[in-house]
Amino acid sequence: VQGARAEDARQRQRADLGACSLDGKFVDLGSGTGRPLVYAATLGSFAEVIGLELLDGYVRSSRETLAHVECKWSIHQRDFVSEEGAAAWRDADVVFAASTVFDEAQMARIAARAAALKRGARVVTLDVALPSPHFAVEWLIKCPDCSWGAARAFEQRRV
Repeated sequence: VQGARAEDARQRQRADLGACSLDGKFVDLGSGTGRPLVYAATLGSFAEVIGLELLDGYVRSSRETLAHVECKWSIHQRDFVSEEGAAAWRDADVVFAASTVFDEAQMARIAARAAALKRGARVVTLDVALPSPHFAVEWLIKCPDCSWGAARAFEQRRV
């Protein structure tokens, strides 16, 4: 019975997300040690998870973290707002950016690249929404007990 309830909840979640296919691609911009990638992969909802990270140590750590995950995954060491980096997430269904350390200029660069996402794609940012008319905030979730303190998560849909 519990398994059936969990599956019902998962189906409702998929229906709530509308055009966003959870069987698609999840991308983490600035993937750090890879924890959001592991969460996305182990939920069993994404066909592929991709991390984009600049720093060597984090790239190695992400790869070690994901080594035992049973789904298609990759970690790329590149600037996610460069032309090459943006090409890796242009077709994503869900993009995550733990944007608590990104300044306004970086958020503007992310928003400019995110405008190329297909309609219905989702972008989740922390603390600030994307500064773009191409995205509508669907959910604002307050996270009072994050490891670094309080935060807000903005779930945004490409319109």
